[in-house]
This record gives sequence, structure tokens and C-alpha cells, in this order.
Amino acid sequence: MESKRDDTFRRVFERIDPIALSECLTKWVQQLIPSLEQKIVPIDGKCLRGSYDREQGIKALHLVTAWVAEPNLT
Repeated sequence: MESKRDDTFRRVFERIDPIALSECLTKWVQQLIPSLEQKIVPIDGKCLRGSYDREQGIKALHLVTAWVAEPNLT
């Protein structure tokens, strides 16, 4: 059974426009890092164990992380 807090978070996230969020985050990151030229950006990928569902044909989730060392931005 979901708690009230879980239910509240679910309702908030359901109302977020993914395109608007992406645009907002992109602008924010561009302000933090005006240019990534000549910077090292390590990239890491992981497959999230147990996130698949064979019965429903849902493939495992994959997570990709990029980290910019100078401003410590993940």
C-alpha cells in the first residue's frame, strides 16, 4: 500500500511535461558549463538488475551517467 507521500510524488511526477523539463535542465546545465570544449567527460553505463519482466516482455532499464570533472557535474 502506498503512503500519502508516495502518492503525492506520483501525482507531481505525472504532471511534469518531459519536454519542458528537458529544455529547462538543458538551459540550466548550459549556464553551469558554457562550453565543454577541451574537457574530459567520462561516461558510464549500467544495466539495472531485476528491472526486466520476461512475462510482459519488458526489457531491462539501462542507466547512462556522464560526469564533467571541473565543475563536478553529473
